[in-house]
Amino acid sequence: MNRRLAIIEDETEVRESVAAMLSTIGLQAESFADASQFLASVAAGAAYDLCIVDINLPGMRGDDMLVELGRNRQARDTVILFLSGLEAEELETARRRLSAFFAVVDYSCKPVDAGSLLRRVESLIAQKAAS
Repeated sequence: MNRRLAIIEDETEVRESVAAMLSTIGLQAESFADASQFLASVAAGAAYDLCIVDINLPGMRGDDMLVELGRNRQARDTVILFLSGLEAEELETARRRLSAFFAVVDYSCKPVDAGSLLRRVESLIAQKAAS
């Protein structure tokens, strides 16, 4: 099944690196440098199966952006993976906050190695398929 993924990350090098990692397992992702770009895409009708999101985005935090997305009932089956340099405790707080909007919310702390990230993505996609 063809999955639609989004990477929302302000650091170009990280965004491109994650996209390259995903391509090694046959997944393509649309990339966005900030929340406003991503939300504009959603407003134009785009829907995503999985979003890989940095929390510290310019203009609007990633978790605040996802609250906006979560208010759209059709987006609630989107799987969320935070990829951030924040402490695990802050990521867990964001994960719990967003669990009210999305069935599957997880996180990985930066830096993350390719193998770990890809296993996490594959696991999350499998969770979505099983639900």
